[in-house]
Amino acid sequence: MSALALPPLALLAAASWFGRWVRPGADDWCFLPRVRDDGISGLVGKFYFDDNGRVANALLVGAYAKFQVAGHQWYPLISGVLVLAVLWAVAVLALRRAALRTPRGTALLLAAMTTALFLFVTPNTYKTFYWPAASVSHTLPPVLACAALIPLLLARTRRGRVVAITLAVLMAAFLATLSEETAIVVVMVLLAALLVSGRVVPAAERGFVRLWCVGGIAGTAAGALVLITSPGSTTRRERFGAETTSLLAPDSLAASLRAFAEITVTVVTTWQYAGAVAVGVLLGLLCRRADGTTPRPPAHWPLLTAAGVLTLLVSGYLCTVIAYPVFQDRVSDPSANRLWNDYLLLYVI
Repeated sequence: MSALALPPLALLAAASWFGRWVRPGADDWCFLPRVRDDGISGLVGKFYFDDNGRVANALLVGAYAKFQVAGHQWYPLISGVLVLAVLWAVAVLALRRAALRTPRGTALLLAAMTTALFLFVTPNTYKTFYWPAASVSHTLPPVLACAALIPLLLARTRRGRVVAITLAVLMAAFLATLSEETAIVVVMVLLAALLVSGRVVPAAERGFVRLWCVGGIAGTAAGALVLITSPGSTTRRERFGAETTSLLAPDSLAASLRAFAEITVTVVTTWQYAGAVAVGVLLGLLCRRADGTTPRPPAHWPLLTAAGVLTLLVSGYLCTVIAYPVFQDRVSDPSANRLWNDYLLLYVI
């Protein structure tokens, strides 16, 4: 199985190597002088008071902008390794928690294929992988959301559960001031998990899972409050006419629905995503329970399937709704594909 992971890993390595030719562009020329002259704290202040209120976004932008051009060139390698590591850890722990035995290297294959599909199948790889400003806002946030699953899957004791819930609250608050779109996806996923938990989560774990979900939602709400009440967010909404009334206007909602339909058609007709199906089928064929028997689909698989599809569709549509006032009809263009990444990882998984 490890051998099957080599092609996507080689693709990731080659793409990371090409990062040495990345140069700053677009918004980067605003960030670099600010960080050079005022430091990361200066950029945080600019984001909060003037630009958009995304303080966590400013922290991550400042982290690579601090190294100027070199930061841009190293960013693809570092972010690619981070994505792979997070997905690998989640895959290992999920298989272990499900008490499934798989051939050596299966988790690595799952993580490598998911990473390759998420980063390189989109219409514009540059904005997904190579452009740090876009990656920080739309590529890394859903991966960081997945990272919150690691303490959840590790939690065995009371102390471990407290740590998992605490980290869920903190990560959710961080994500809310990093990417509004990912925050929406997080809330939708957690709400779906809450709704189906009574049917699919064992009674012994149900209370903990529900508290973890509620903690994530509460953390997102707290972070969103910081974002929405910031002077920078107010300025941005006024600049693009993205007040609540305009977001909920019938014309805007209808246009967002048309745009999301176009995005959906583009994504589902991209044949490369069949790689995720192939790896999933391979996992189903090779995994075994501890007693050596072949696992059967969960009893509530229709409910899980319906909840997953509905969550993906609602998340994607709401993300399109809040992006539409800024990008208008361009929100569904391949050139704006970075805006899809917040929910695209959910689709690939």
